[in-house]
Amino acid sequence: MTASKSMREYELKFAGRAGELMAMKKAADAAAGGRASWRTAETQTIYYDTPERRLFAKGVTLRVRQSGEKCVQTVKADHSSSAAALDRAEWEQVLSGCEPDLNVLPQSARRALGTILPDELAPVVVVDMKRQKTVLVQINALGPDLEAEVAIDKGTVHAAGRSAPISECELELIGGEPSVFFQLAMEVHGNSLARLSRISKAARGFALFDETAPEAVKAPKFLLRRERSVSETFREVFGVCIANIVDNEPIAMDGKDPEGVHQIRVSIRRMRSLLAILNNRIDPERTGWLREELKWLHSSMGPARDWDVFISETLMVVDGYGIDRKQIDRLRKLAENRRAEAYRSVRETINSSRYARLTLKLTAFTEIAGWLPWPVGDNHPLVKPLRTHARSMLSRPFGKLMKGSENLADMEMEQRHEVRIRLKKLRYAVDFLHNLYPGAATTKFLKNLHRLQDQFGYLNDVAQITHMIDDLFTSGSKQVQNDPGLHAAAGLVIGWHAQHLHALEPQFLNYWDAFIQTPPFWPAKGKVGKPND
Repeated sequence: MTASKSMREYELKFAGRAGELMAMKKAADAAAGGRASWRTAETQTIYYDTPERRLFAKGVTLRVRQSGEKCVQTVKADHSSSAAALDRAEWEQVLSGCEPDLNVLPQSARRALGTILPDELAPVVVVDMKRQKTVLVQINALGPDLEAEVAIDKGTVHAAGRSAPISECELELIGGEPSVFFQLAMEVHGNSLARLSRISKAARGFALFDETAPEAVKAPKFLLRRERSVSETFREVFGVCIANIVDNEPIAMDGKDPEGVHQIRVSIRRMRSLLAILNNRIDPERTGWLREELKWLHSSMGPARDWDVFISETLMVVDGYGIDRKQIDRLRKLAENRRAEAYRSVRETINSSRYARLTLKLTAFTEIAGWLPWPVGDNHPLVKPLRTHARSMLSRPFGKLMKGSENLADMEMEQRHEVRIRLKKLRYAVDFLHNLYPGAATTKFLKNLHRLQDQFGYLNDVAQITHMIDDLFTSGSKQVQNDPGLHAAAGLVIGWHAQHLHALEPQFLNYWDAFIQTPPFWPAKGKVGKPND
């Protein structure tokens, strides 16, 4: 070993076609005033792991990269899932040879690796890469100067006897303030179609061991802490949701697993719900653009989700109940055609420059806490502990729900739909904050809330059925529009669900009565809540 470095890596990775990355390279040249000096190097990187791939399973990689006569060993460990910006712990040493050497690692790196014996390690992934890179330096009159590395990578990853191409642009913060770094990133990205990626080169290689389609990623449940500030909570929630959106892009574009689009929409709703909960605490001028963009993205995924539910639930449950199966199959085929169109729209959205720009801007907004004013004082609501706001953040949507749901039993479906929306807003607030008040009262409230929302969810699905079937006929051919057999089957589907909803009415009202008789688990105004153990 001739040198050693331990630092926190902070970078943005974009995946795109060669033309898109060349456009980003030109933008980097322009950001440097046309004085960028690019160096080109061909490298081979070998990733090592155990036969069971234990390191990769725990989010750790051990690699040796050779460029010319120089060999560098690097250990990386996932530090957080914050947005789409990679934030990882990294340990790096220059080696005297090109074989991994665990003896030169510091204790922190050894702890990250865990119990690994040298003879357990073997090469598992090989990446051959041509890299062009430059370092951009920008003067910052209000703080430290920005120093950032821009790299354009083109190559191939090999593993398990297979290979896959790699085409990426990486921006890494070397020195300076994150806010200035993100400004540079926005400038370099421009309106490129290249999208943020959280997939490392190692992960691309390990994916070759298993040729099955990628699986949808469910965002973890939030376990928020009372002493964290509202701003820190905002950053945590948005970071997890943005990461979840980026992780589910390939599944949504593939369209075979409905969970891809569903999980993206869940993450968008979580962010929109948090904005609504904090509505009177955040300057609307800071979040107006965000509300509009999230609304656009959520709506663009809506038809695909609606057709997924119609096919997998609405039509599926009526099979075997006396409705002509042949006609049901014809309805299903028409719906599958509409779903295919909806998923083409999903792919167009994700492949658009607007989407690519949005995920980058969302990441920047999250990493630099763009919701905070500058300067921000100690008394600003967003820097106060979450516990000081939790009661009002729960009481507000609860009060709106109670006020708008009087005489629920006498309401028409359209009116109940408004109650459903208010209930969903309360559900998200409760999901964010319930662990601040652990105990039996919270458990009971959650149980009654969740089963009630399931009932409201079915009400919404039934309300959508007529709209979806009308769409099938209006978008179909003249033959479809005038087919009496299809119309009869469609009418029976609508009738079956309407009758089922009617049969569930007593249970629905019982669940509602149980819910409104359940005392809220958060403290009343003026009282101190129970601490979170």
